[in-house]
Amino acid sequence: MKIEISNMELFDLYIGKIFALLIDSFPLKKNFYLYEITGDKTEFDEPINSCEKIALASVEWLCENEYIKVGGYGGDKSVHNAILTAKGLILLKQTPPSLKNDENLMSRLEKAVSISSEEAIKSVTNSILSLAVGALK
Repeated sequence: MKIEISNMELFDLYIGKIFALLIDSFPLKKNFYLYEITGDKTEFDEPINSCEKIALASVEWLCENEYIKVGGYGGDKSVHNAILTAKGLILLKQTPPSLKNDENLMSRLEKAVSISSEEAIKSVTNSILSLAVGALK
């Protein structure tokens, strides 16, 4: 039995994974394939599936909101020359008031990804986006 996951849950998961990929390579630009985000490798000549569409939309959302920059996209379901912007880096280096220790969001996200916990990744991503929304006020 396959558990259905909502677009919003996939968005949270994919945003966390994208940030983690770019943290790992910073300050170098990173090329990556959508399957590195979705976890589901498909052939590049297959039509883009629903998870890949959400992963791509997540990349575009991060670009539109100036958290990352992307140099372009490949026909092989790849993203080229992606990098965190200053705004994205500053956001990830924040420590929310709810955390009692000095652990920032970047280190929490890296830990969540290292243990491959989708729930932990989504939780940290929610903290990141909550902090970002709070900064808009």
